[in-house]
Parts: sequence; C-alpha cells; structure tokens
Amino acid sequence: MGALHTQETKNMIDTGMINLEQGLIYQLQNNHYPPISLDFLPAAKKAIKYAQSAIDNAEPELWNKVIKLPNGKKLTVSKIIEGMHLSDFLICNEDYL
Repeated sequence: MGALHTQETKNMIDTGMINLEQGLIYQLQNNHYPPISLDFLPAAKKAIKYAQSAIDNAEPELWNKVIKLPNGKKLTVSKIIEGMHLSDFLICNEDYL
C-alpha cells in the first residue's frame, strides 16, 4: 500500500494494461485502510475530470468545485483528490507545476 502502488497503478493505466475505472477500484479498495466504498467511485472520477481540466485549461477555480458524495457530504475537488490520494492519476504539464 502507498504511493508506490498508486504510481504503478497509474503506469498500468497509461500503458493500457488496465483502464481508469479498474485502477480507481484498486486505489479505493486496496490502497486505503479501511477501504473506501466503491459508492465513491463516481466522485473520484468527477474529481479527476475537474482537476485535469483545471490543469489543462489553467482554470484553478475548478479545484474549488464542490462534488456531492454518496454519504451526503460535499467536498471540493482538491479535498477529494487529497483524501483519496488521486494526484498520481493526474497528468501534469511542467508549466503547471
């Protein structure tokens, strides 16, 4: 468990060995203790979509977009990316970093 597993999972997605959904399922279920319910998978996908758009289109306000979670809570894209450890699933260009 940990960052190395997340990076390897992202590498498997990048090389076509698995798709994004398979990688996220692994991330949520096996790289967290306790595992994060797969009910949160759509929120993770949305957070990645908005975060990647924020990076690609230089729209930093998208990091503050609020996503409703299946437990009724609402979190910003940045909090979801941080809390579910999804930053390795983003493709960052050097200008953004």
